[in-house]
Amino acid sequence: MITNRPITETDIEPLKISLETSQFHKDTPIEFFTSPNAVSLVYEDENAPILVLRCAKSLRLDIEFLDDNDIQRNREAMLEGLPKLIEQAKASGYVELVFNSSSPLLTRFAQKKLGFDLVTDNVLRKEI
Repeated sequence: MITNRPITETDIEPLKISLETSQFHKDTPIEFFTSPNAVSLVYEDENAPILVLRCAKSLRLDIEFLDDNDIQRNREAMLEGLPKLIEQAKASGYVELVFNSSSPLLTRFAQKKLGFDLVTDNVLRKEI
């Protein structure tokens, strides 16, 4: 039977080792799982822990530009609008913003100008 429980201090070292040797998460710091803004649960069976699941209150963003070619206005809207969105999101208890982008230009802009981190080829995350 699989059960879950909150992460404890005894889980930290095995998790560190797992992250360091993971082909997918070797650059993930342990603080990602121990942040006070997230809940991390350990799933285990009668033999041992199996996985750690991190849960955070995330606000998922979807962006549709009405004119993809109006780059300057699109840029200004994001630069001016994001701080207001972050303020509202924080006030509502959100701790991160997440969005997918199939646009390499938008992905680079989000990283360089908006402070998002690239999680995978098209998923971006920003802690707030």
